[in-house]
Amino acid sequence: CVPTPAQALTSALASLALDPQPGELICDLCAAPGSKTSHIAQLMQDQGLIVANDRHGKRISMLEFNLKRLGITNTVTTCYPGQNFPLRHKFQRVLVDAPCTGEGNYRWDHQGRLRHRLRSSGNLPDVQRQLLLRGYDLLAPGGTLIYATCTYNPAENESVIQTLLEARPATLEPMTYNLPHTSGLTTWKAITYDKRMQHCWRLYPHTSHSVGFFLARIRAGQAASDDPQLL
Repeated sequence: CVPTPAQALTSALASLALDPQPGELICDLCAAPGSKTSHIAQLMQDQGLIVANDRHGKRISMLEFNLKRLGITNTVTTCYPGQNFPLRHKFQRVLVDAPCTGEGNYRWDHQGRLRHRLRSSGNLPDVQRQLLLRGYDLLAPGGTLIYATCTYNPAENESVIQTLLEARPATLEPMTYNLPHTSGLTTWKAITYDKRMQHCWRLYPHTSHSVGFFLARIRAGQAASDDPQLL
């Protein structure tokens, strides 16, 4: 039995919404340090296969340490930039826990790291779009993708999802969990988003008593069955 990894309540929603099943092939595209990977393995009863990827070698070492510490045996690690992850296999489920500005952690930012990250975050939305598109292209037909961040910025959340909806035959699915939340934005400044954005979740610390979080559950259309060019 895999122990339950320690993580924030809202962060755990990403693994729960992914709904991993024993025996499935699953990709965690931005996996380190491994709390969500470990939670997915627990939900799979350590059966099937998880490909846990991260672009940073030092973070891969931390990921592997945590997997070993928890006795997880159904996971292999890879070290690719997520947006360039090879398209050789189709996965039933993909988690994109994207790098973000981390605004949801502001309460605990006692050393000012978040303020530094906010000042240097100019290209993050582009990276997030690339990660989400690659995550979607890794899905088998009808597969499930979770896009998650711990930030409030619509440029990193709804705008990223909007790019996917315009570029791929993706569907946003509603989620049913007993937690206080607000729906995704359908307008922001002068931007109007797809109405389906209301199926996304925004979770705020003052109502969830946890880390601020954004979550979207995405279903792949049949076009995901087209074999992409192998990299």
